[in-house]
Amino acid sequence: MPKATLSQAELLRKQKDALSEVVIDVETMAIFDSLPGFLCFLKNRSGEHLYASGLWTTRHGFREAWEMLFKTDQDL
Repeated sequence: MPKATLSQAELLRKQKDALSEVVIDVETMAIFDSLPGFLCFLKNRSGEHLYASGLWTTRHGFREAWEMLFKTDQDL
């Protein structure tokens, strides 16, 4: 049986559909001698962990990472 493949449009649709199940919890952190940043935890509505993004030093960096994850800024 051949492997199913998804087109780019189908992948983007699936990502967008997944956004409706994501809750964002952003905590301000201090690390490396008080360097401020954002640690983003993405969870679905049942509380299951989906992704821990890591640390960014600016809000702009957080936006770039969000776009990298979801390939769209429509849901920011």
